Amino acid sequence: MTTTMSPTPDPEDDPFDQVERQIDWVEQLENVRIRHESLSASRDVVPYVEALREAIIKLAGRQTIEDLRLLHGNAAADLVDTVRRRDPDDPWNGVIKPALLREG
Repeated sequence: MTTTMSPTPDPEDDPFDQVERQIDWVEQLENVRIRHESLSASRDVVPYVEALREAIIKLAGRQTIEDLRLLHGNAAADLVDTVRRRDPDDPWNGVIKPALLREG
């Protein structure tokens, strides 16, 4: 009687391993897509916010900070004042914009 040995399946040929590798590949592609979308959003948000800040300055016109406080409250008046002064230490100029520009 002759005995034949069947070859041990190569782990590379295991269907479950193949599916697992394909899932890993899809996850990597998804991460690349998410990163690309994030970078694209970073590039788009800076000009958008800059335009909003210019609109704030124009809409506030020549109103004093006191007039703005009476009309819109302290928080809005303080924001307008910060934007008008183009304060380099405000959160937009000091932290947010530089971080977005590094990302983009």
